[in-house]
Amino acid sequence: MSNVVVFGGSFNPPTKAHMLIALKAVDLINADKLCFVPVGDKYVKESLISSNYRVEMLNILKNNNSSYDIDIDLTEVNSEKNLNTIDTLRILQNKYKGSTLYFLVGADNLLHIPEWKEAYVDRAARLFERDKNHGSVIMWSLGNESGCGLNHRYMR
Repeated sequence: MSNVVVFGGSFNPPTKAHMLIALKAVDLINADKLCFVPVGDKYVKESLISSNYRVEMLNILKNNNSSYDIDIDLTEVNSEKNLNTIDTLRILQNKYKGSTLYFLVGADNLLHIPEWKEAYVDRAARLFERDKNHGSVIMWSLGNESGCGLNHRYMR
């Protein structure tokens, strides 16, 4: 089984600092692969550079660090709609079947985690409806994917 660091963000623009942080994470957990996941052009952010340019710049950073196995995943760039982080991670779980994914996010996005409440609660409700006859699966799923963070408080 391999370990994959998934670094999601706008990368507006991607910088050497993004790469240094990502490679530090790769080294700390002894990951086999680093996967950058830039947001698509539908993502709402002031002065967002076109995804074509951001991906091109990520490729330059990738080529300058060829001793690492680096993937630039275009799931969000190619999506016709804005994807929630959980949806993107589900797609990547399928892409990297059998691997353990470690999600890395920039400090700027950590401030917005409380805004994920609606998507979090909606997903939990859908999981409940899908698995209501298998309650232990729901509890495992909530704990495994999200830990015991702020959004768990909304599940009352």
